[in-house]
Amino acid sequence: MEILDLSPEEAACLVPLNLQVQAIHAAQDPDRYVADPDPDEVAIFLQRWLETPGMHALVAGSRADPMGYTIFEIEDRAGNIFRKADRIGMLHHLGVDANVRRQGIGSALIRAVKARVHAAGADTLWTGYAAFNTASAAAMASEGLLPRQIRASCALPGP
Repeated sequence: MEILDLSPEEAACLVPLNLQVQAIHAAQDPDRYVADPDPDEVAIFLQRWLETPGMHALVAGSRADPMGYTIFEIEDRAGNIFRKADRIGMLHHLGVDANVRRQGIGSALIRAVKARVHAAGADTLWTGYAAFNTASAAAMASEGLLPRQIRASCALPGP
């Protein structure tokens, strides 16, 4: 299986996979996630996001018919009195087509991100995933991405 870099202009090929991931999130947390975003707007959003300095996308398979994708960032973070400056990788999105899940595609994409982030001089790869997403948690853990910080939230009453 080939892992290919994706240019911002090619972002529209990610829309079907992105919508599969979005549907999972919307089903689990409908108060937070939009159930049916407009595919054309998703394509525009993804292209603009990938045009941001430091943002990258990879696809597994082919650009014409990707089996999986990831969007990640290489970020230089300034230090402060409490934390040292660093360069990190941030894995923002990982999606694999429902028809080919559990075949190692997600793991291959994570390994490719790790290699690219390391080659760019980062020494840490971070990610986040929803607490309900046990599949994502398992995929991340299988590639060594283990909880290091916990973020919690609560809904606040309206005005």
